Amino acid sequence: MDGRCRFLRSAPAAAGAALLIATLGVHAAPFDRIDVEAGTGNHVDVLALGIGTRDLFDHSLGDHSKVSAYLLGRVAYWGSLDDHPMVAAVYDFSVTPVLRIETTATKFPFFVDLGVGLHALTHTRINVDRTFGSAIQFGEFLGPGIRFGDAGQYEFSARVQHVSNGGIRDPNDGLTYGSVVFRYNFH
Repeated sequence: MDGRCRFLRSAPAAAGAALLIATLGVHAAPFDRIDVEAGTGNHVDVLALGIGTRDLFDHSLGDHSKVSAYLLGRVAYWGSLDDHPMVAAVYDFSVTPVLRIETTATKFPFFVDLGVGLHALTHTRINVDRTFGSAIQFGEFLGPGIRFGDAGQYEFSARVQHVSNGGIRDPNDGLTYGSVVFRYNFH
């Protein structure tokens, strides 16, 4: 049986476990947000579930904007789109401090998130030609978004993310992808 068939059995279990952990984490302090992410890039599809802390700080930048920061923990599935991949799926576990700049004077606040964090991969290879060199990776993302809902509890954003080992070990092919994120805030 090939790697794709094994994934079909393991992905629901992994997603279920991640959802359970995220749900338990959200109901225990200090978690305040949960998000679902989907994206693609470099012949790889990405699906992720994340939980975030309450704001670590929140500072006004005048009358109409603010800057804040939080920590985001994620479990992501990277699925190969190649016909005969070396490894059909990689799981990515990450923790990322995120800096947010947000407007505050509108009904639909606009924001930009910038995150730089640490990733741990279950495999150091995906597809025939993409090798990461080490299981420890660094990742950064940047993306705009909008907050909506009666209490601003919903968010929708787009991200560009790059994950690589930063040159600490060869090869260092990395993975770059675009994604969309839907988030619910529990505040």
